[in-house]
Amino acid sequence: MERSLALAEQAGLDDHVGRAYIHLGWTATRTRSYDLLPWFDRGIARCAELGLEAWRLYVLAYRARARLDLGQWDEAAEDAASVLQYARSVPLLRILTLTVIGVVHARRGDRDPWPMLDELRTLTEGQTELQYLAPVATARAEAAWLAGDRAGV
Repeated sequence: MERSLALAEQAGLDDHVGRAYIHLGWTATRTRSYDLLPWFDRGIARCAELGLEAWRLYVLAYRARARLDLGQWDEAAEDAASVLQYARSVPLLRILTLTVIGVVHARRGDRDPWPMLDELRTLTEGQTELQYLAPVATARAEAAWLAGDRAGV
């Protein structure tokens, strides 16, 4: 990823710079490579510098997921809420962030997570790709498990 990023930077391929950070975020959260968290911050800043707002939102959404996994619930929810302000019409961004917020609420028991988790089910209607379905399935399963709903899991 570092080489890909360096090549994109050298060639002035701004979209590919942003894309490198998005792929890094996706990969780091999937492989639980939380030592890469500083790269999320760099990616968010770099995408902002380049005017790549959509790419910045994706990196921010992946940072929210990493922070959730690390138990940094306040920071995770803050990142996710920030993305939601701008991603009203982007289903994947809404899925990535609503799952984070829904899981935070389920873990804390401070708010009912189900309105968000039900919206997620609506967002996945007609989708067949795992990137849409997996976050929703795992968030809903965790919320059901935390509520003691074995059938819901």
